[in-house]
Amino acid sequence: MSFVAKWKKSIQDVKRGMADREQELDKKDQLKKESIKKEKQIKLDDDLHKTQIKTEDELIDTNLKAIDLEKSGNIERAVKLYEFVIKHNFIGNGPYDRLSIIYRKNKDFKNEIRVLKKAIYVFENIVYKGRSDRLPKLDKFKARLDKTILLKEKGAI
Repeated sequence: MSFVAKWKKSIQDVKRGMADREQELDKKDQLKKESIKKEKQIKLDDDLHKTQIKTEDELIDTNLKAIDLEKSGNIERAVKLYEFVIKHNFIGNGPYDRLSIIYRKNKDFKNEIRVLKKAIYVFENIVYKGRSDRLPKLDKFKARLDKTILLKEKGAI
């Protein structure tokens, strides 16, 4: 192979290497852009979450909306609102009771157990210890959880 041929081949190899490196950098840039986009979306979601519910009064209003929706037959939307309320550790028993009943009717024991465990956690750790109805409600949640677990194990649900 002549010197000129070797030189041309060498230049082609360099160009090919540069093209490969450019593609590599493009892929890295794309991944970085996607990562930044995801981070921005997470921040937006967090900011939205922080501004959605600020007070117990707003949770009460959301719970009342869920009750109205359930009464009007819009169970699916009511469940979403009840779930939103208990996600924020609502200190009333209503949404926990309603969700456990709805999930029992739908034979969704997994979610019923999850909701009852959440209710027990809230009434043991968050609800004011001096509240007069705290212990009876806590006992009711524990009893219902025990019954649900037994029914699940028996396959009755």
